[in-house]
Parts: sequence; C-alpha cells; structure tokens
Amino acid sequence: MLGILLLAGFAYFSFINTHNSFINHDFYRVLYEASNTLNENLNSLERMHAAKESEVSIRSLLPSYRRSKKSQIDDEHADDSYGYELDGHRIKITAKTFTAILEVNDILSETKQGFSQYLFADHNGQLLANTGGEKTISIVDLSSINNQILQKSQPFAMPLNDKGASDDDQNAPLPSYSSHVDMQLSYGEFRIFIFPFSLSTQLHVNNSENKAIPYMLRLALTSCLSSEPAS
Repeated sequence: MLGILLLAGFAYFSFINTHNSFINHDFYRVLYEASNTLNENLNSLERMHAAKESEVSIRSLLPSYRRSKKSQIDDEHADDSYGYELDGHRIKITAKTFTAILEVNDILSETKQGFSQYLFADHNGQLLANTGGEKTISIVDLSSINNQILQKSQPFAMPLNDKGASDDDQNAPLPSYSSHVDMQLSYGEFRIFIFPFSLSTQLHVNNSENKAIPYMLRLALTSCLSSEPAS
C-alpha cells in the first residue's frame, strides 16, 4: 500500500511539473512574439527615415514622434545615416539635417494573454519604461526582483557578511537568459518572467560611454492565480 501511495504521489508531482513547464513555455512564446513587435516598430521607423517620409507620415504610426530642423547641417552624418540614442524614456534620432525624439512607449507592445504589466530594462538592469493595465503596482527599480532571482539561483548560499552580500546583490546584473521567479508584490503573489532579446536597430545609451545596447530585457508580470495565458 505504501508503495502505491508513493507511486501515486510521484505521478502527481510529475504531472504538476510537466503542466507548469508547458504553461511557462507558452508565456515565453508570448514574450518572444511581443519582442518581435518592438523590433518591427523600430524597423518601420528606420525604413520611413530611409524613404525620407515626412514628420506627419511617421507620426501617423508613432504619435509621439517630433522633429526639429538643425540650424546647421551636420557633416558627421551622411545623407542616409541616422543615429538612435536611448535617453531615459525617449529615443533621440540624429540625422544630417534634423533631430527627432520618440517616446519609448510608442514602440512597445501592449500586454496580452495573461500578463498585466511589461517592464523594459537595458542590459544593465536600468528600468526604461513600462506598459500595461496594472496600476496598483509601481516598480521604480529592479533590485528587489534581482535579489529574488539571486536567492532562487543560490538557495543554500549563506553569506558570512550580510552587508557585503547585500552590496553584491545590488550590483549584480539581471540574468541574460530567460528565467522567472515568484514573489509577493503589493496585493498578491506574482510570477515575473525575464526575457532578454536582441535589437535589430542599434541603440546607444546616453551616458559617458555612449555604447550600443547589446540586448534589452523584457520583464512581464502575471498573477500566480492565472493558470495559463489567455487565448
């Protein structure tokens, strides 16, 4: 009898693990498709610039787009050369004869299929923007999420110096691979998915280094009460 109970318990937990893996895989598929949408919007912006389309035409697709004519022609840029720079929650575009700005939210896809909020960060974990209908949760930095991920990846780590460990956690970057973690946020338990993706358009960061972003991170929130992505 004991053997039968053990076998039934093992079968049950195997089923739960398989089911959860299937659900998580479906969520990652949604994030992959949403990240493709962001790249498609950036590609569309590049194509419209290359086609010399007007500000009004571009604004019909990206409403926050605003262009300013340069007082002097910039000889550093070729006629068909455009620079894209991420500056806070805006993208700055520089060309030979004009500069333009675009709100990051214009190129971000809306949440769907079980997700209540998307967060976007650069490869260093700097929060850039967020979208979604979830208004009761406000995340201004990703340190608590990062610490939770570190605890998950090192469940038995017992640092001798708590202060030193805290400093390490604060400086550690978010993972550059797909992962998820469950944690308490505001009114309930949420599963947070981290999905890194590369950019088809080269974006530089407005800082002292002015380096191109190698990849971006999309973080997505779904309530742990949600059993699977909505169809």
